[in-house]
Amino acid sequence: MKSLLVMLGAIIAASYLQLVMALHLSEATYLVTVSSRLTAGNQETVCALIQTPTEPVTLTITLDLDSSSTKIGELSFQTEIYRCFQFMVPMVSSATVASISVKIQGRVDSLNQDTKVLIEPPAFIHIVQTDKPIYKPGQTVQFRIVSMDTNFIPVNRMVINVLNQDPNTNRIAQWLDKSIKGGILDLSHPTIPEAAQGIYTITAETDKGEAISYNFEIKEYVLPKFEVTINLPSVITILDDDVTMKICGKYTYGKPVLGSVKAEFCRRTSPFFWLSTSKQKDICKTFNLSTDKNGCATQTIALAGFAINAFNYFDSFEVTAELEESGTGVVLKASGSAIFTSQVRTITFEDVSSSYKPGLPLEGKIKVVGADSSPIANQAVYLYVQDSLTFTLYTDQNGLATFSLDTSSWSESVSLSATTIMKEKNEQTVPGVRFPDYGTAYHYVTRFYSKSKSFVGFIGDRVDLPCDKDGSLQAQYIIQGEDLQRGQRSLNFFYMVESKGSVVQQGTVPVAVKHRTVNTGKINIPLTKVMDLAPVAQVVVYTMLSSGEIVADSRDFPIQLCLNNKVSLKFSATQELPGAKTTLTLQARSGSLCSVRAIDQSVLLLKSEQELTTDYVYNQLPIQKMWGYDYRVEDFSFNPCFPRPWPRPIPLEPRSRRDKRSLILPFSEGDDVYTIFKNTGIKIITNSDAEGVPQMISHNALLCPASKPVSKKISLELPEKFVTGSERASVSVLGQYNITEWREPEPVYGSLTSLLGFTGDLMGRAMKNLDKLLAMPYGCGEQNMLLFAPNIFILDYLKSTGQLKDSTLKTAVGYLESGYQRELNYKHDDGSYSAFGMSDPSGNTWLTTFVMKSFNAAKAYIFVDQKYVQEARTWLSGLQKPDGCIQSVGKLFHNGMKGGVSDDVSLTAYVAAAMLELDGNASNPVVQTCLKCLKTAAANKITNLYTVALMSYTFTLAGDKDMRSKLITQLDQKSTNEGGSIHWKRDGASETDLDSVEVEMTSYVLLALLSGPSLPRFGLDYAAGIVRWLAQQQNPFGGFSSTQDTVVALQALAKYASATYSPEGSTTVTVTSAGGLSKRFTVNKENRLLYQEEKLSEIPGEYTIKAEGQSCVLAQISLFYNIPPPSDFSAFQISTDTRGRCDLPRPEFMLFVHVKFQGRREETNMVVINIKLLSGYILQDDSLKMLKENRLVKRVDVEEGFINIYLDGLKKGQKETLDVTLEEDQPVENLKPAVVKVYDYYQTSDQAVTDYNSPCKKQTQNQRLVSVHAW
Repeated sequence: MKSLLVMLGAIIAASYLQLVMALHLSEATYLVTVSSRLTAGNQETVCALIQTPTEPVTLTITLDLDSSSTKIGELSFQTEIYRCFQFMVPMVSSATVASISVKIQGRVDSLNQDTKVLIEPPAFIHIVQTDKPIYKPGQTVQFRIVSMDTNFIPVNRMVINVLNQDPNTNRIAQWLDKSIKGGILDLSHPTIPEAAQGIYTITAETDKGEAISYNFEIKEYVLPKFEVTINLPSVITILDDDVTMKICGKYTYGKPVLGSVKAEFCRRTSPFFWLSTSKQKDICKTFNLSTDKNGCATQTIALAGFAINAFNYFDSFEVTAELEESGTGVVLKASGSAIFTSQVRTITFEDVSSSYKPGLPLEGKIKVVGADSSPIANQAVYLYVQDSLTFTLYTDQNGLATFSLDTSSWSESVSLSATTIMKEKNEQTVPGVRFPDYGTAYHYVTRFYSKSKSFVGFIGDRVDLPCDKDGSLQAQYIIQGEDLQRGQRSLNFFYMVESKGSVVQQGTVPVAVKHRTVNTGKINIPLTKVMDLAPVAQVVVYTMLSSGEIVADSRDFPIQLCLNNKVSLKFSATQELPGAKTTLTLQARSGSLCSVRAIDQSVLLLKSEQELTTDYVYNQLPIQKMWGYDYRVEDFSFNPCFPRPWPRPIPLEPRSRRDKRSLILPFSEGDDVYTIFKNTGIKIITNSDAEGVPQMISHNALLCPASKPVSKKISLELPEKFVTGSERASVSVLGQYNITEWREPEPVYGSLTSLLGFTGDLMGRAMKNLDKLLAMPYGCGEQNMLLFAPNIFILDYLKSTGQLKDSTLKTAVGYLESGYQRELNYKHDDGSYSAFGMSDPSGNTWLTTFVMKSFNAAKAYIFVDQKYVQEARTWLSGLQKPDGCIQSVGKLFHNGMKGGVSDDVSLTAYVAAAMLELDGNASNPVVQTCLKCLKTAAANKITNLYTVALMSYTFTLAGDKDMRSKLITQLDQKSTNEGGSIHWKRDGASETDLDSVEVEMTSYVLLALLSGPSLPRFGLDYAAGIVRWLAQQQNPFGGFSSTQDTVVALQALAKYASATYSPEGSTTVTVTSAGGLSKRFTVNKENRLLYQEEKLSEIPGEYTIKAEGQSCVLAQISLFYNIPPPSDFSAFQISTDTRGRCDLPRPEFMLFVHVKFQGRREETNMVVINIKLLSGYILQDDSLKMLKENRLVKRVDVEEGFINIYLDGLKKGQKETLDVTLEEDQPVENLKPAVVKVYDYYQTSDQAVTDYNSPCKKQTQNQRLVSVHAW
């Protein structure tokens, strides 16, 4: 039958969940949008876009909840249409996962697609307020409970239980089944004169299960007659010569206080300064002053005597003052402080995107503030692009300098920096002397990915939109004409506006376009009922090209905080005499329920409270804006926007393990349509470039034209299910070695020398990527060795082949020196080493052996204290048992090694081999006894291939020819030969994922073959087959799956490369295809390490690679494509919750991370919990200390805005909770959530992700809410 349609469905989620489906049977595209978070009982919206259908089609959208299904909308069409449906969300008692299902029905065929959404019960705002914050015993506590919905409309509620508890948690009052009518419930409770002093708590619970609490204090107090204030600059800088302090007294009715002042101005010494050679004293000066007629005493203080350049004092000044009232002798005290800093100015980039769109201007602002955070006007600002001075700007009255950069010539990531002094004029530092720091701002922008190079982006200032009138937003676009249909004259842009978690506005904006023309212009997006959009309007604008590509942008627009019901309150006069009458006027909308409270200003001087302001009320909203999507509807798929150039690895994002076909999941770098949607809560399922999990398959052709040209045919095939448009391919050629010295090997092993070129380039790749062999945090002693040991093998290889350059030596030595120093952190007092050092109960046999032999090998390149090598050897010798075997001590964190070095025989072989690598002395008593243990085990017919492989290497080093021959023969009988490659399989190993133990034991066999005399049938031709298999398992950076296998494999491959290296010869490689392609590459000694690559356009296709010349080359054809995302099963379960103390000067909150292992294994390997810090927040020191003392935690690393927490592991079903306390370091508005990830260090595909935000996040304060109540 004819094709039905190409169905492109995307469900935009988090305010909207976008489902794009495309059926491969036609040119039609479909787009369905619905919120990923639905509120029960609310009316929500789902919209459908259908473009260019070619036959009658019916679209049906349903909501599936539990066993019921509700039809949302049904639409039959044959022409392009955009339609929105409104539907009522069913009630639920708790958050419930449901599904939105989309069905496309044609004449015959149909396609079904669904996605998960979260339905939550409606949320309400409940506020408790007392008539004052502090009471005396015997006074009556009056309080009210206010209830309203998220639109601030009062709601009626039944409060089933209200409790008042004293400081000893005794219930002193209780109210049951009280009804809140009109949104306000008034209650009161008289206290007794003997009431316990302290903090009392009012708790209330509604019939809907909602709970709220509020604290007040009972205390014997005397209201102060006046208040004392200290006026001091908030910040004193290193440029200040003196400072003026003013101490003032004012009666509560506003008159000045006359009296005498005693003030002390101090800079305190730091008791924790580690460089102090003697105890320092505080520097203080005392002043006796009198207040003037204004009630103030003023003093100017010279700063020269306060150790301005000293570092062993706190960077602050403190003032304490006493004001004694004349005539009465009443004394009140006050204190104040000022920060001392050398940071004269602070520069920041404001409102600058993290990515740029080529052709659209990159706009932003640079803000300059002084040490006291006040804006600096008319300040010259120097803007550098890639360290080249581009603009000189000047700040306005708000300290802002705006810029707009032309991005049309940019192609890569770009770094921006800004200073207020020319970079070459920066001051030199002098030890012990402080210099003023004028600040430098940095911002890094990546290229936004678009296959068609079509873009849309919001423009204009990011200022609060007025709440009292309709608004208009502007976006700029570039649409490439090649992606338009022939004759197309119009293109629709669609927009959605989300507020408080729901889509509230949507619409269409058409623009005129032309085919085969670069179309540019601006669109206006209207905003109506702006007040209802507060606090933030989240706007997404997008279009869909005829090619199926989605072009989109999003931005959050803050709204001025206003309330619909305006209330005013004023007295007839601002000041009256005691006992005089006054008039209070209250004005509000007709029908308003109002209340008034009057409070003595002195009470608030005694104890302040959180006032009921507009800002406070908006902060009570359960959802102020959407970001990402709830983990319960998360699909855990990788960034689907691909293809793109290979990015560099991101250190704290572990890569998924590769399968045996070199399947690689690339990292995400920069932004694309997928991240645009996700950052605003959008989930995408599509067959355009914005959908699917990226895959890569490599086909290697190892060609050695010794006497005649050689060729190989390669077929590129796509799987049955893949994402259309995602496929791409490339061919690359690298490496060359002379082959005249080698004979042609037996066909079963393939060309012996076909691996020579590959091997040389293998080491080159590893050499260039030593710092990223594994893209994981190096947080323990075992992982640190990955950065250490490979350097030795590569240096040995380059040195033996005469290729060692000074620059390479310097880099590798740097890694060796830092790795050496870092590893000593994991040393025990007895000379042993363990993954987490002294926090482990004992050293680890395997790691101590590894460190011992690596330190000994490194002494050829760096200084290594040989006592550490000897101490480790002594400790290992003490573990030898009477039978000669070495006892296993300590935990090995990689469970895949069990059956490997975790048993005593394998461990003994490993220790003996390491001791032989030290000095080759097989007659050493400890080594001799180890060999006796191994021979006894060999006589008992060992079946563990890992143990046999390791023993073969050990007996090779020991020079025992008979045992070596027997073991290698035994291994040969168990080997796996596939396509000219040789390796050894481990029982129980995964058939799909790369097994690190298989890599390691195969590498030990190679080491055994190359570390002794050549054996009949097991010469270099046999070794070439092993190298072929190892080479195919490498990741793009030259490493393998984990630490142990990477180190051993690189050691073996370096040994092989050294033995077979030759720089001579050249080869020409020609790549042809059935479609007429012809590409030619030349490889010689000048470009042998050059990676030459060309794109291929025929997919699927048949290619032939032909090599002519005298040297070997590796030609690689790589196929990239996307497959539909896998199921959302995760081996881990992770969630977070927070509890805040937001009333502190530096707000802080506790983050609780709940982790559970629910995978198929019985136990994980080492587990890492990676917490990204919120902007402006830091980890509290005490919290870090407590975290390290947690019995579950082995190590905590805090660096570069992340916290890495290492756990021994989790058993199946085991659930644990960890908590950290984060405190605000710098206030940040519009705080965005941060990600928390848990993963298995050695099986990174087992992971789960969630996010969190601060309960104390700030909103812009614009207008106070006047809420009045009559008591």
